[in-house]
Amino acid sequence: MKLYKFKGGGDALYTLDIAMNERLYCAKYRDLNDPFEGQFQTLINRNFLLGGLTMGKATFNVTIPMPVYAAIEEMDVLAEKPSRVCSLTTAWQDVRMWALYGDSSRGVAFEFEVDEAHAGLHRVEYLEALPEIATGLLSDPTVEEILGRKTKHWEYEQEWRFISADEYVKANGMLTRVLIGSRASEALTAALVSLTPPHADVHMVELDHAGVRMRLGRQLRPAMK
Repeated sequence: MKLYKFKGGGDALYTLDIAMNERLYCAKYRDLNDPFEGQFQTLINRNFLLGGLTMGKATFNVTIPMPVYAAIEEMDVLAEKPSRVCSLTTAWQDVRMWALYGDSSRGVAFEFEVDEAHAGLHRVEYLEALPEIATGLLSDPTVEEILGRKTKHWEYEQEWRFISADEYVKANGMLTRVLIGSRASEALTAALVSLTPPHADVHMVELDHAGVRMRLGRQLRPAMK
C-alpha cells in the first residue's frame, strides 16, 4: 500500500532526516493540529436521591448514566499508554494536502510502500461526532480507539496513522519515491536529489488543470534498481 508523508519546505531538517534516515517522527497527540485530538464522549453514572423522609415518603437512590466529554490525559487507564502519532495519507494528489501540509506546494511528499498489517498502523475512521468510548469498571478502553477516530471535518485527508510510544517509526527500505512541490526552492530540490536513497526515485509535482489536483511532473532522478 502506498502512503504519503507531507513535510513543509520550512521543515528542512525534518524533511532531510526522512530522506537520509528513512524514519518517521511521531508527535505527541497534543501537538497535532486538531484541537479535538484525544477528546471523546463517555457515560458516567450519577446518583440522585428521589423522594424524602417527611410525611412517610421513602427515599430512593437512583443511578442514571450521564453523557460527559473527556480527554485521554484525564483517564488513569489511558494516561500512561502510547499516545504518539505519525500521520500519513493516501490523498497525495489533493491540492488541499499540498496547501496545508506541503507548505503551499513548497514542500515534499514522501511515498512509502507500507504493509497494511504493519505494527501500530491504523486507518482513521471518520465520525459525525467525537467517538463514544466505554470507560466503566468492566471496560478496557484503548488509546487506539480514540486516536484512530476523527470527525468528518477531516475526511478529505484519507489518513492512516502510526500510533506508538516511540519517537520514530523505522521505515528502512520502504521509501519508494520523493515528490517535490511545484514551488519548492532550488536548494531543497538539489538536497533531496542528492540525499534520497538510491532505491527511491525523485519527481517534481505539477498542476493538473483539468482535474484541479496535483500530478507527477518530470523525473529528476530515477531509482537505481
